Amino acid sequence: MKFLNNNKQLNILYIMILVLIYSLTLPIKTDAEDSPPNSPPSILINNVKVEGEETTITGTVSDNQTPLEDITIKLFDSKDQPQLNSPIHPSTDGNWTMKKVLTDKAGTYYIKASDSSIESERYTIKDARLHIKSLSIMSFITQKKEFVDGKEKIEEVTEPVDVMKNDDLTHISLNPTITAEVSNNDALDQLILDHPNQYSPIAVFNKQKQISGDITINTQNQIELKLKDLSPSTTYYILYNSSYVDDEGTPLFPIVRKFTTVSNTVNNLFLYDQKYKSNSGDFKNLSDWAEQPHGYYTNNVNNCSICHSPHYGDNKSLETKNRNMKNLENSYCMACHDGTSAPVFENVSSDIKSKHETQQITDHEMKSGTCTACHNPHLTWSEENPNLLQDHFVYKHEDKDEVDGGKVGEIDSNNQLCEKCHELNSNYYKNLASQLASEKDPYKISHYQRFSAVGQKDNFDLCFTCHNNEKETKVRTKDILQYYQDSDSKHKITAIDGSQLNGYLPCSECHDTHKSTNRMLLKTKLGHEDQDSEPFSFISGDWGASSEREFCLKCHNSKTAIFGVTGKALDDSIHGHKIISEGTKEEIQKDIESKACSNCHGGESKSFIEAAHAPKKSTVSITP
Repeated sequence: MKFLNNNKQLNILYIMILVLIYSLTLPIKTDAEDSPPNSPPSILINNVKVEGEETTITGTVSDNQTPLEDITIKLFDSKDQPQLNSPIHPSTDGNWTMKKVLTDKAGTYYIKASDSSIESERYTIKDARLHIKSLSIMSFITQKKEFVDGKEKIEEVTEPVDVMKNDDLTHISLNPTITAEVSNNDALDQLILDHPNQYSPIAVFNKQKQISGDITINTQNQIELKLKDLSPSTTYYILYNSSYVDDEGTPLFPIVRKFTTVSNTVNNLFLYDQKYKSNSGDFKNLSDWAEQPHGYYTNNVNNCSICHSPHYGDNKSLETKNRNMKNLENSYCMACHDGTSAPVFENVSSDIKSKHETQQITDHEMKSGTCTACHNPHLTWSEENPNLLQDHFVYKHEDKDEVDGGKVGEIDSNNQLCEKCHELNSNYYKNLASQLASEKDPYKISHYQRFSAVGQKDNFDLCFTCHNNEKETKVRTKDILQYYQDSDSKHKITAIDGSQLNGYLPCSECHDTHKSTNRMLLKTKLGHEDQDSEPFSFISGDWGASSEREFCLKCHNSKTAIFGVTGKALDDSIHGHKIISEGTKEEIQKDIESKACSNCHGGESKSFIEAAHAPKKSTVSITP
């Protein structure tokens, strides 16, 4: 048996040697033969945006063989002449950006990408879509007296304010001029003059009708719309004109801006009261007044009694309330802001139940759900803060300043008032107050910047005053700030419609501010362009997967755009996107509930609140 085993082993060895010898006679297959044929890089032009004289072109490039850092991208004109001093290279994720002052229409230029051995085909640049480059309107400052041909004449003093940067402007003149500049509008100037209603890029409406005005082209080639005799304390809307189209029939990027005119009281106050005139007879300039609250209490203390009672106040601020009202602020704010003598806010109807609920949010007395949670009625109007949003001080104490054995550090008056540690009548407090009043740096406004946000927390500070981790722990307001500090969020947008947004989605794209017919203050109409014809409705019931999908698909449908960026539609080839089309109602609903958006896009928490505010790229596969 042992002999047989040895023979068997020798036979196996002989066979292995023969196989090896035979293999050496075969042709050797190289790695090059395994590789696919060399192909040029592929380019996608994502966006063409004109800012001033400069055109910014962004895109992505991909290649199946060449490392991205070895790819070069070049720009050529119609005569095949290179337009960049040196080629550009994409980043490690394939994205690229080039900036160039184009002397001809964008469509006459093209881009090529190349690796070490082969060049791509031409990719022609399409002209940037028509958009509003700049938009301003005149705010009311004061009035002055002039003599024309020996006759006294009262003239308004106004200043332009930036409508593209600031939404919901107030204190606007009753006879304003709106100045607009549109990209690539040179050829349309005469058409605008000949047919203003058809070719003017903007129109103004109130809630009843369009407001007519005189249209001209100024020396800077800007379009001017001059309006007259607007109603005081009234909200108007500036809308884009969809009839204003480019050569291919594409309209302007949509734009909607809201403004409110100056009140009749402010507009006419100086015409009837001599004490507001200077020695020269001119009217005093409101901008010189250090304090300009709602009632001009520095000149008429009787206005203080509208909100305060020196003898019968209901609290330490001597505020009084209408006995039929549940809270102080609504009892006197809504006495005017119901449309009688001051502008009314959106969704003011008392039938609407969904609103910011009242909660204790700081150490001192201030409640959300009341006007003064967000607004300070005693502030001065300014272009930077037209809606009198809450202000606060951020003061960094010196290193030597200690309390209870520890350094005081930085104190924000939103979280702790100075008088908690310092007596109001102390010299230190008075000196500090005087110092802060004279320095702009510590002074902060709780901003809400919808159209000029750049992705910083401060852009939406007004909302994050309450919606942060500390307040969630104390009073159960949702901590949304954490999602606006999440660098992996896919809800960040670079506007291409002329707006300045370059960062996280503004809160008001999904939520109404004061009230909503929907729960969670969710909007009924979402997006700026090609909105879904069916309003979103969530008035009652439980929030589930079907609600998530319905809400998300209001934008993620390949049609609806926000700031010029179209929401991507769901790709049905991806597991978890496609819902069964056949089956009973119960079976279809069960399938929907198993495929909630938050399952894949809700991060580690798998919650809709995370999926909505900071959605993540999916790493989860769901078996259909």
